[in-house]
Amino acid sequence: PNGGQLSLQVMAVDFGVGKSTGQLSIGVIEALGVPLNEYLLRSESYIALTLGNEDWATTLTEHCSNPRWNDNHTFNVPLQGDAVYSGCTLSINLFERMPSLPPADESRTDWVPGQKKDELVGSCTLPLGELALQKDMTLEKEVHLNLTHPQRNANNAQVVLSMRSLDFGVGRTPIGTLKVTVVRAINLPLRLSKEDLKTRRKPNSIVNLKIGAQNHTTATHHNNCEPMVNESFIFKVGLLGDRVSNEERVTISVLDQDPDANQSEIIGTATVDIGDLWLIRSISQQQRVPLSTQGEVFLQFEAIDFTALGKDGTTSASAGMLHVQLLAVDFGQ
Repeated sequence: PNGGQLSLQVMAVDFGVGKSTGQLSIGVIEALGVPLNEYLLRSESYIALTLGNEDWATTLTEHCSNPRWNDNHTFNVPLQGDAVYSGCTLSINLFERMPSLPPADESRTDWVPGQKKDELVGSCTLPLGELALQKDMTLEKEVHLNLTHPQRNANNAQVVLSMRSLDFGVGRTPIGTLKVTVVRAINLPLRLSKEDLKTRRKPNSIVNLKIGAQNHTTATHHNNCEPMVNESFIFKVGLLGDRVSNEERVTISVLDQDPDANQSEIIGTATVDIGDLWLIRSISQQQRVPLSTQGEVFLQFEAIDFTALGKDGTTSASAGMLHVQLLAVDFGQ
C-alpha cells in the first residue's frame, strides 16, 4: 500500500509547576514539657528536621524536661511568587539518646556495655505554606509534639522554632505575557442628550482595561451601543507556576466620550479574576463579562508567553517530560 497510519498517544509525565527556590533559616530553640525516660537514666536528646530531601539534626544536649539547643540550619525551600510553596512541609522528630540496658536474657551476647541507642520521643509536621512566610520575615513558632509514649503523661510537649526568610526576593516572582482582546460590546446603555434632557442618544464608547498599574484604552466608537472593537493589548502578569497568579485581576471600564466637553463619563464597570480562568501556556479563552449597569463586554484572553522569565532574568519554569507511545495501526502488507 501507498501508506499506513500511525497513532500517537501523548501523556504529560512530569509538568512541574516551575517553582523558584528561596532559603529559609530554621532555628531549634528549645523543647518544653518533654517526658523523662521511665528508667531515669542520664541521657541526651536532639531534634532532627526533614524538609523535602534534606535532613539535619541539632547537637546533643542533656535530656531534661526543657532541653535547649539554639541551633539553626538553612534549608532550600520552593517558592510560589515570594512566599513558601503551599505544599512544603517540615518534619520534626525529638530523639533521646540513652544507654542501652542489658537484655533480660543473660545468654544473649549481642549487647555491648556503654552502647547507646536513639529512641523517638515525639514527632510532628509543620506545613510551612500555611505560615505565609514572605521576604525578610522572622517568626517564632511553638509546635505541639505527638508523643510516641503517651503513658509518660506529658501531652503538652512542644518544640519552639524560629524561622527567618533569607532569600525570598520579590524579583524571583515569575512574569508571563498575557494578550487581552476587546472583541465587542453589546447592549450598552443610552445616554441623555445635553441639548434636550428628554432625548436619548447612543454612546461614543471607549473600553479601558487595567491590570495593576498597566492601562490600555480602545479607540472611540461613535454613536454605537454594540461596537465591534477587536483591539488587542499586551499585559505582564504574575504567575504561580505556569498559570496566572490568583491575585491578578483585570478591571474593565466602559466610558462615554463627550466630544464637545472633551471629557468621558463611566457608563459601566466590571472585574475579572484572571487567576480563576486557569490560563496556562498557549491557552486562550473568551469571557462574556456583564457590566455593573447594563450591557456586556466580550474579552479574549491568550497566554502567549507563560514560560515565565523572572524579573531577575532567570527562568522559573522547570523542564517537563513528555511520554510518547507509538502504535502501528494500519501498515498493510
